[in-house]
Amino acid sequence: MTVAELAERCNVHTENIRFAIKAGVIPADKRVTNGRRMTVIDVSDAEKLFEKEYVFAGSLARQIGASVTNFAEKLMSTGIRPVSGPKIDGGLTYIFLRQDLEALDLGAVAALDNYPTRTGRKKLGLAQHTTESTISLAKAAEALGLTVQRTKGLVLKGLLEAAKHGGRALQINRDSLDRLNSMLDDKNLITIDDAAKIVGETRSAFEYRWVHTHLVTVIDLGLRRVIRRECLEEVQRYKRIFITADEAGKLLGSHRSLLPNWARRGLIAPEKVMESKIVGVKLYRRTDFDQLHILKEYSGPSNEHE
Repeated sequence: MTVAELAERCNVHTENIRFAIKAGVIPADKRVTNGRRMTVIDVSDAEKLFEKEYVFAGSLARQIGASVTNFAEKLMSTGIRPVSGPKIDGGLTYIFLRQDLEALDLGAVAALDNYPTRTGRKKLGLAQHTTESTISLAKAAEALGLTVQRTKGLVLKGLLEAAKHGGRALQINRDSLDRLNSMLDDKNLITIDDAAKIVGETRSAFEYRWVHTHLVTVIDLGLRRVIRRECLEEVQRYKRIFITADEAGKLLGSHRSLLPNWARRGLIAPEKVMESKIVGVKLYRRTDFDQLHILKEYSGPSNEHE
């Protein structure tokens, strides 16, 4: 189970899960999947060690139809102590032991009006809304494993959204951080480096042949540049059908001018030309190349570069 999947299951933001993992409340492992290092949570651990023993205050509030902005404070006002949260270990949201809440009438707790707050904030108004719907730039940077400066750059690129009412300090909309985290965890996306390795090309060759000619669209996530696996599959399909002059030259231990020389002599012709304003890549049908290669081998050596 991924971080995003458990977040959806618990009805919380993905960074809440990441901080809970960091705090040791949720057991998780780092594993390499499809060339990417990912945080993975065992389903049985999630069910037995977390979901049955712990609950996020916000998730519980949503279950009973209460306000998520102050439900944790109302719970704490009854004497219940959370195991994780902003005032406990720096977590983004409060987590409680389920057994500590069993004797409580949660509906009555949600209806509390006069209760002490631990932050000194007003119980209603913009301040609480901002706290729930946004996250500080520093916390967002920590969740992404980046410096504050690089995280700020993601705002400038439009990958993260700055809150309109965050005050002087830059606040990030949680939804935009969730979207970015979801894309980073998306198994349908693969880095350009990994895609190039899969098709046996250098990154520069991959970008020249397939990205610059617009067969492949690159998604810049700030942390890494990725493509969709459908694009990789299209490149693989092209490589099964076509061959470039550079590939043919290397395959025969010759020069990349081999196929163009054959073409000038009328022995072969490019089947397709991939063009853009800055590059042009000629693709020769692989079956034509194979047949001509066999014919040239049987006919004996000749000067291919004359």
